[in-house]
Amino acid sequence: MQGLIQRRLSRLSTQCRDLLAAASVIGPVFSATHLAQPLSLSHDDALELVEEALIARVAPAGTRCARQLSILPRAGTRRSVPRAGCQPPASLHSRIADDLQRRSGQLQEAPVEELAYHFGRAAFEARICVDDALSYAERAGERAFAALAYEASAEQFAHALDFLALTEQPDNRLRCRLLLALGRAQMAANDVANALATYERAAALARSISDAELLAHAALGMGVEFTIGAVNDVEVSLLDESLRALDPADSSLRARVLARLGAAQLFSPSADRRAGLSRDATAMARRVNDPATLARVLYDTHVAALGAANPEERLAIAREVVQLGERCGDQVLALHGRALRLGDLLDVGELSTFRLEAEFYDRQTRRLRQNAAAVARAADPGNPCHA
Repeated sequence: MQGLIQRRLSRLSTQCRDLLAAASVIGPVFSATHLAQPLSLSHDDALELVEEALIARVAPAGTRCARQLSILPRAGTRRSVPRAGCQPPASLHSRIADDLQRRSGQLQEAPVEELAYHFGRAAFEARICVDDALSYAERAGERAFAALAYEASAEQFAHALDFLALTEQPDNRLRCRLLLALGRAQMAANDVANALATYERAAALARSISDAELLAHAALGMGVEFTIGAVNDVEVSLLDESLRALDPADSSLRARVLARLGAAQLFSPSADRRAGLSRDATAMARRVNDPATLARVLYDTHVAALGAANPEERLAIAREVVQLGERCGDQVLALHGRALRLGDLLDVGELSTFRLEAEFYDRQTRRLRQNAAAVARAADPGNPCHA
């Protein structure tokens, strides 16, 4: 295969080989306009060079640059094309990203994943554009998480941490926030062991810079998953430490820590303490008057009450979690509330309602998974469907 590629490339002009080298940096899908800018070519010149590649059968027959051009596989092209006067890959990545930034103002939504990719390659290969690489990796991670593409989100936040390490004076608070974001994505992707380790690193860093709020967020992250019948002593200790460090005044964060501390002790014998923590947390969340906070506090209150409270009371709590989640636009939280509701409906014997709720839950779960898969595909610069 390499021999065939070399023979076809040898027929091309130096400018055409440079264009193909640049194309291999952009990825397998691009337009003539996309190619022209980083090579300082006119649109017509780029079209002529593409036509040259078509005649030499380097690009597939029937390709039209008025649409999008798909050529040789990236790895094969980058190894095979003599670079002649072409810029180094890192410089090309930088220029492509700059061009994307300029053109993104004309688009409804900035191509954040593409910008993260190209600025990222420039940063890794030549330590240039590091701040841009960090910023776009963080934005791409947040966007992937919002679309439930958790593995892609974790990958972007891991890259952001790598870029932060390349900066002249790494910001420890930013590093802690990125660790929290990475842990959240890992936990959502069911990579529990790595998530717990990431949260412990975040907690240690928060403690070293005396940031009580970041410490509390690390403690909250550790409790998203729990093992039936077991109490995570590290989580309980961190939550207790966070309560001591936080301002005692009413706040969303303090209410959430109180509620999570109750839920974290579900399998401990201290039922009275769990109930007291849940009451205090719920009362504080209602005083704070933030729907998202109240939804999360009620969720943990429901967990802390499993096997203890009246199932009708739990059903009312689950119903409110669903309503608040939907009001806040948090589809995942609303779905978690419906999962609680399913268990409660069984406990009270409402089987017909249970069946309807289970069908709705299944439809919502499948829809959210399809959305996540679409975002994960779009986040891959090597995907032939990635424009």
